[in-house]
Amino acid sequence: MTQFRLARAARALMLAAAVLLLAPAAAPARSATPDQIAHYLESYDYDHAAPLNAELSTRSDSGTYTVHSLAFDSVNGERVPALLFLPANGAPAHPCVVFLHGYGGDKSMANMFAPSLTGGGLAVLAIDAQYHGERKQPGKNVLTTDADNNRAAFHQSIMDLRRAVDYLETRDDIDASRIGFLGVSMGSFMGAVFAGVDARVKTALFIVGGGGWDEFFANSQVPPIVAIREHCGKTGAPLATFADSMQSVDAVYFVGLMAPRPMLMINCSDDIIVPKQNAELLFEAAGEPKHIEWFKCGGTGHIPPPGKTQILIGKWFKKNL
Repeated sequence: MTQFRLARAARALMLAAAVLLLAPAAAPARSATPDQIAHYLESYDYDHAAPLNAELSTRSDSGTYTVHSLAFDSVNGERVPALLFLPANGAPAHPCVVFLHGYGGDKSMANMFAPSLTGGGLAVLAIDAQYHGERKQPGKNVLTTDADNNRAAFHQSIMDLRRAVDYLETRDDIDASRIGFLGVSMGSFMGAVFAGVDARVKTALFIVGGGGWDEFFANSQVPPIVAIREHCGKTGAPLATFADSMQSVDAVYFVGLMAPRPMLMINCSDDIIVPKQNAELLFEAAGEPKHIEWFKCGGTGHIPPPGKTQILIGKWFKKNL
C-alpha cells in the first residue's frame, strides 16, 4: 500500500470515529463498525480531475432567469442529465443550490423552487437520480427487492451529486465557495450522505427526509418498501439483513460529518412514507448547528405546507449561503 493510500485509510478511520462520536444516540438497531464506516467513506473517493465533457444548451428565458439543459460525465461511465437555472440579476458569481428530487420524480421538480431561489440571486443545478427522468431504464428501479441494486443506484446518484459540484467549480459565474443542497424525500436520503462526504457543500436543507434503513424498511408505507417487506416475509430473509446490506448509503452514518456546517430539516409528524422516527434518527445523527421544523400535513403526511416551506427555504439559504 502506498503512502497516499495509507494516509487516506487513516483519514477514513478518523472520520468513521467522528461519525460515531457525533451521534451515539442515533445509531441504528444494527450499527456499522468503525472499520465498516471507514470502508464506506473510502467508496466515495474518486478523481475530481476526470473530464466532465459537459454539454450545455439554453432551454428557456423567463426574463428573470434562464434555464439550461446540461449533461456531464460521472463515475462508472454514467452520463448525468441536469438543468441549470441562472438568475438574470445579482452578483457576477452566484451562489448555487444543488437540488435532488424525490422517488419517481426527476430534475424538473426543481421548477417548484427555482423561481424564488433565482429571485434571491441563487443559481440552481438539478440532476436526474439514477433510473429517473432521462435515465430511466426498462425494469430498473432504485428501490427493489435486490439490495445490491438499490445500494449501487443510491451510491451512483450520490457520486453524481459530487460531480455536479465539480462542474459548478468550472464556471466563472458560480461562486463555488457558496454551494448549498436542497433535497426532497429520496433526494434528502441521498443528499444527507452527499453533504456529509463532500465538504464543498456549505449548508443543506432536507424536505421530508430521514435515515436508518432498519426502521424505514420496517415501517414505511411507500409501495416499493411494502414490496420489500413482503418479499422478505415470503423468502424468510431477515429484513434487518436487507437493511444491513445498504449501510453504505444510510444517511445516519454520514450526516454527522456535516458539522459545523448548518442543516435544516422540514418534516411531517404524520408522515407514513418517511415515518417520524426516521426523521428523528437523521436529526439526532447530525451535529450542530441544526434545526427541524415539524408540520402536521394530513393525507400520507408527506407534503409539508408549500407556502410555509418556500418561506423557510428562502430564509435558510439567504442566511446560510
